[in-house]
Parts: sequence; structure tokens; C-alpha cells
Amino acid sequence: MRGSTKPDAQWCGPMKPTHKLWAVSSLLVALTAGAQTWTGQDVGNPGIPGSHTGTPPGQMTVTGGGADIWGTSDQFYYVYTTVDGHSWDAKIRVHDLQGPDWWTKCELMVRVPDASGLPQGPDPFIAAMTTRSAGQNQVAPQWRASRGGDADWNTFNQTVAPTYPNTWLRLTRQGSVITMWYGTDGVNWTKYADIDTASTQFGFGQPFPGRVLVGVAVTAHNNADLGTATVSDLSVTVSPAAPNLQVVRDLQNQTVYSHTTVTLTFQATNAAIANGSLGVGDYQWFKNGQPIANATGPTYSFVVAPEDNNAQIYCRAVLGSASVTSTVATLTVQAPTEIVGMLKWEYYPGVSLFGIRSGAHGRPAQIRALTAFDGPQNFADNYASRISGLFVPPVTGDYVFFIAADDDADLYLGTNASPASKRLIAQQEGWSGRNNWITHGGGGSAIAWSQKRSDTWSPDGGMNQPYNAGIPLVAGQKYWIEAVHREGGGGDNLGVYFILKSSSDPVDGEPSNLTNGVIRMLTWTPTTLTITRQPQSVTQWEGLDVTFSVEVSTDAELTPAYQWQRNGVDIPGRTGPTLTMTANIADNGARYRCVVSIPGTGLTVTSDEATLTVHQSVFITGIVRREVWGPNNSSVTRVMVENGQAGPPNIRDFITAFDVTDWADNYVQRLSTWFVPPTTGRYVFYLSSDDDSDLFLSTDENEANKRLIAQQSSWNGTRAWQSGLNVTQRNSDTFVAPDGSMPGQGGIPLTAGQRYYIEAVQHEGGGGDNIAVYYTLYGEPAPTDGTPSNLRGNVIGLKLPAPTSLSITQQPQNTTVRAWHPAVFTIGVATDAIYPPTYQWRRNGQPIANATSTVYSFVTSTNDNGAT
Repeated sequence: MRGSTKPDAQWCGPMKPTHKLWAVSSLLVALTAGAQTWTGQDVGNPGIPGSHTGTPPGQMTVTGGGADIWGTSDQFYYVYTTVDGHSWDAKIRVHDLQGPDWWTKCELMVRVPDASGLPQGPDPFIAAMTTRSAGQNQVAPQWRASRGGDADWNTFNQTVAPTYPNTWLRLTRQGSVITMWYGTDGVNWTKYADIDTASTQFGFGQPFPGRVLVGVAVTAHNNADLGTATVSDLSVTVSPAAPNLQVVRDLQNQTVYSHTTVTLTFQATNAAIANGSLGVGDYQWFKNGQPIANATGPTYSFVVAPEDNNAQIYCRAVLGSASVTSTVATLTVQAPTEIVGMLKWEYYPGVSLFGIRSGAHGRPAQIRALTAFDGPQNFADNYASRISGLFVPPVTGDYVFFIAADDDADLYLGTNASPASKRLIAQQEGWSGRNNWITHGGGGSAIAWSQKRSDTWSPDGGMNQPYNAGIPLVAGQKYWIEAVHREGGGGDNLGVYFILKSSSDPVDGEPSNLTNGVIRMLTWTPTTLTITRQPQSVTQWEGLDVTFSVEVSTDAELTPAYQWQRNGVDIPGRTGPTLTMTANIADNGARYRCVVSIPGTGLTVTSDEATLTVHQSVFITGIVRREVWGPNNSSVTRVMVENGQAGPPNIRDFITAFDVTDWADNYVQRLSTWFVPPTTGRYVFYLSSDDDSDLFLSTDENEANKRLIAQQSSWNGTRAWQSGLNVTQRNSDTFVAPDGSMPGQGGIPLTAGQRYYIEAVQHEGGGGDNIAVYYTLYGEPAPTDGTPSNLRGNVIGLKLPAPTSLSITQQPQNTTVRAWHPAVFTIGVATDAIYPPTYQWRRNGQPIANATSTVYSFVTSTNDNGAT
């Protein structure tokens, strides 16, 4: 999908918690267009205001500006109505769509608003999208699964073009399932896709609530212009069926530790319809009889305070006139263990900042111990995180705190050691580079630069700065400190720094000083850490993948830490439960084991050793290894693959060039091989891809020494070496790395005949897709657009098992055809090689240019008579 040029661009500032609760309708009724109130408004602050004329279901002209409906926040014009109910049917006819961009869009859309009840840019949504017939010329579903998360789309291997003036779009809801339909007459419909918001298949995992917004959206996909849609027959009909609420999962009493996260779940369903699970907005949580602000989903999570001992918690589900209330659960709170010099980091994939603020985040997927207030950098995409613990001031005085994060984040400090005493003291709006305490990266409000530090932070747009004089703290006393953070796409980081008000400001790039004796982590003391599955010895051919794995069981809060060793020595960067690598002949007989520990507790266990036996392979030229996560899998990101967090690929195969075009949708692929320079010199590498990709080159044949040398953060056309987006970043000579360096400037020195590991990782959402790499010597002209990759043939290769058999199973047959008609020749082969054979057709003994596949077809002439 072609979105904004910066994947994690923000169009609005951080959302502030609100105490406003929705009023719930006391009666579900069938709605007609005449009874509905339709509202038209801009969403996400487009550069040019939109408008509409006419009223549903009559003909309307809807104009919308904005950069896109995409990324983590949308910009468009919306004509919508508020719909209550879990069963409804929405339709629209699109007569025409005009606009300034290939991706100008008109969408029949359902959005989940925040507690204000109004549409906002980061809202979760599902839409039936249509585009210009003179542009993308496509009808397809589009969605955002979580508030502030990345939008997505999927063609589901269908190619559907708009049929203006008779492009009919339809969304139906049955409980948690939204179904997209399309048609040409408003009567006969073809189903495009079912999206179950209760399922995690497309990233949702939370049913849509009963109250949603439904209407038509138009975005220009150009924030300096307008798109225009002519539509009619916009309607929403809601089923009048009375709800029948039933409890699916009830609450129970819990014994928990203070300063740790507890998750409570109460689930109800509307048994009157299929897929009747209730969603966020259909629930209200209560603590000690009082409603908890924004706690309106089936799950409520929070950091337990000592004051929560004996707290009474319950939840009520409401749908129309029906309601059901959970059992009252009592919390028993125990004292935690305090660990000096560490903080706790919690990872919540697929969760928005609003989700973690409101307690709708559920259990963390990982909990790690940090030795400083500095979270993992470039860890993943589309997640939220929390760093928490105690701050112990080294001296008494007035303190200032700085936060630097990518993307947005909140920083809290308590008046004492209890999480219940925390107050918001600083915020990262938009994003900033790692440890950029002073410099704001971009996005957010006009005062985003001053929100990063507590002494200039303002809760009301700059009118008041409550901590301008510094925050008075007492040496040796303990204060709760916590930061919550959201990452959309691109780079990610989270860090905090402190000074005395009278001290100089920190310098950008200076590491966090919340470390060692000024921080404490609070957790419970684990008692068990046991290996349940030992790594097994492996025999493999050189050049093929090897995997060792270990599984453990523990009662710890923290996720175990892993360190793989080779012959008793730590392997740098190999810190997960699975070790995957390419077999090397030098590793023959090497012994591998894993040391597993719970940080800060002293619990450690070491696995058995597994031996790797490697059979020698031969160097095969003209081969590229290809690994694919997908297709039709939008849950795996490029960052996950690069960080080794994506698990095993769905497809492993070999291709003959560093060049793949128009393969599928919603996947990540990695291409890797050795580059063997034909001459000694300084080399420049060019990257072309759709969508985003990274290109790495090692200083030698070892993958471990690879470094980033080029990057595409958006997309470009097939083999567009010199045109499209981000041209300078796709050229290793002009590429600027995240740390500001230019590792390939002036060419990368390489030696003829030596092998250098080269790798590209590419992500594809939808639409066209491609990835290719080209090389030149420094000073040589860049390749012209459309030139195929020259990373093929003798300049690339891999070590692979030597094949022992190659036979022809289908011979070409003599053919008699009339002149100027096509002749077709086909060959079939069988081989035990794990890589594809190469083919070269010949005419009268001479090779035929570009005839290199199993089928050769050409239009004959009289000159071909008798040719062999």
C-alpha cells in the first residue's frame, strides 16, 4: 500500500485520557436513512478542508483532502452516523471518483471512536475501499486493528476493479464479524472477505463494540489537494433483535504482588446472534464501587499498588436494555522483591498507547530486566511498551526529567513508591531519535519540543507548566517512575534522563543516567527454572540452515534470558530460545548449548550440549537463497525478520538472481547470497523495492559482520534505480545510516574473488511488489530504470550440496506449423539438486538470447524451416 513517505508519521498529538463515558441506548430499533443523523467532518486535520452536498440516501458529492487513510493516523472527510447494535447492513453506490493521486480513495467505512464518540485519525476501522479507475483501479478491504496501530489491506488474491457509475459497496455486521461485499446493481452481491474482529488473524483480537460510526470517507492522498466522489444510496439498517447477554468468563479472587501487572478478564456474549462477543465500549469496570475511567473492554490490566489490598473489582456488560454483571473479585496484595540496578520492560505487540493508558492491553508478551532506563532499540513494529520501577534520588533537590522516544510516550513520576501516586510529568509527542533529550524529531503539536522535559511540560497547551521550578525529591527516598510508549513503524526507542534543575542540560546522544544505584526493579521471587526440551545434535550440509532450540518452564514474572554458546564461548547476539544459522565447514564438530537465566534472581540453568556435524558442500555460482514469511500474513514485519523474532519462514527456496517482481501480497522475504567482486575496487549498490526494504553487506563472508548500506522506507516502481521515492537512501554512496554516518560514501572497497555476504529484507503490503539490487564500480554511471539486476551468474553464489543426478523427463518434440504462427518447445527435468537448474535453448547449436526457461515459444518464419 502506498502510504505516507514516513511509515510512522503522526498527524495529531498524543491523546489525553478522558473521563467521559458513553450513554447507552435503552432500546435497539431498526434504523432508516430518514431517522438517522448524518454528520460531515474532517478527520485528522487535512491540509484543505473537505465538504459534502446532499443527504443520504440521495445523491451526494463528497470532497476530501488529506494525505491518506493509512499508517497510524488518517486524514480524510467523513460523512457518518452513529450506529448502536451488533447486527446491521450498510450500503453505498459510488458513481464516480476523481482526484489528484493514483491512490485517491472513497471508502464505505466503520470506525471505532474513542470515549469522545467522535472520529479521530488513529481510530480502528474496517472499510470497503474503491480507487480511481484512472489510478489504482481497485476495490479491496482496508483496516486498522488497533488505535494508533498501522493500517493494512489485503486483496485476498482477488482482482476487483471499480465499475463506475455502478460500483456498489457493502459492509454487514454479525456480532464480531464484519463482511465486505461488492456488486454492480445493489441487489446481487459478491462476498470479498470476512474479518472477525474477535480473532487475531488480521491483528484485531478485540470485538468491535456495539456503538460504532458508519459512513463514507474520501481522501485525496495528497494533503495539498482534494478528491471528489459522487455517491448515492448510502444507508445503514440495524436489526431490531433484542439482545440476550450470557456470561462466558467470570472474575475470580486473585493473590498478586504489588508493583506488578495484573490482568482481569470478564467476557459476555449476545446469544441472540452468531459471533455475538461484546467489544470495547460494551463494558464498564469498577473498583471499590467507582467506575474506572476508560476501562470499557473485556480485559482490564493495571500495575498493582500496595493500597489495592482487599480491593473489590467487578465489571458490567451493557447492550441496549440488557446488562449482566460479573462476580466481585477481591485482590490480596503481597510485597514484592526489590532488585537494585534494574528496571522492568514490558512488551505488548499490537497494542496502542491508548490501549496501555486505559488498561486494555492484556498480558505482556515479554517482560525483561533493563540495567538502565533505555528500552530496546529498533525492536519491532506496531507495539506498546512500559518501563517501570523505583527512582532513588542521589541528592536532595529539584529535579528535571527528559524523555526521548519513537514514537509517542508518556512519563510518570510518583510522589512516593506506590504506583497509585504517579502523575504525568512529560510526554514525547511525535517522535525523537534515541537519547535525543533536547532535539525533537518531528510530529505532534506546536509545543512538542517543550513537552519532552518536565520543567516545560504543559497539560493544557502551554498555559501552565506545573513543574517549571523542578520536582522536589529527597535523597534516598523511593519514587515510582514509569514510561509508556507506542511504536507504529520505522525506528523505535524509549529512554529517560534526569538532572538537577541547577545543572546543565544533557547533550543529545548521552546515554540514560537512570542506572546502577538510582533505580530498582520490583518483582516476585521465582523458585523454579527447568529445561523441558534439550537441544538435539544435528547433521547438515554446508550452506544449509541449522536450528537448535531449548524450552524451559518457570514461575518467574520475567521472561527468561537466553545466551547460546559455541564450545563454551558466548555467541554475540544469539539471545533467544532458538539458534538458527547457516552451516559452515568450520563448525564441524562444534558443540552448542544455551545458558538460561532469570535476571537479577540468581536462577540459572545450562542445557545439554548438542554437536553439529557438517558435510562439505561445493560453491555453486548463480544462486540466491530466498526465505518468505507469508504470503497473506500481515502479522510478520520486516523488523521482526531482521531481529530474529519472526520464527521460521513459510517458504525456503533458491532463485538465480537478486530480483523478484509481483509475487504476492502481505509477506516479508529475505534474499541472501555471497557477492564475489569481479575486480578490486570501490563499489556502489542500488536498491529498488515495493514496499519497504533494507540492504545489508558484510565486511567478509560472515553474516555476523553485515551492516546496513541502503534502505527504502516507502516504495518505488520495478527496478526504478534512479526514480521514485527515497533515491538517495537507496544508493549506498549517498545512504545516511540511523546514527548519521555514511558507511558507503565514496564506494565500498571490495577485493576481487573474495566472498562478501549480501542480504536484502523486503516487506510487501498489497498491490505491486518488487525487490532488486544492482552494483557498479564507484564513478560508473548508475543503471537506467528497468535494467535487470546484475547480481546473477558468476558474481554470486552459495555453498550447497553437490547434485548427483540430472535427467531429462520430457524431451522437446518436432513441430510442424505454418509460417508466422507460434511454435512451442518444452523440456522437463528431474534432479536431486536443492536449487533450480538453468536452461539455455539453442538454434542450430547457437544459444538463443533470453531463452532460459523450460518453455521456448516464438513466431516462426520461412527461415526457420528445418531448424534444430
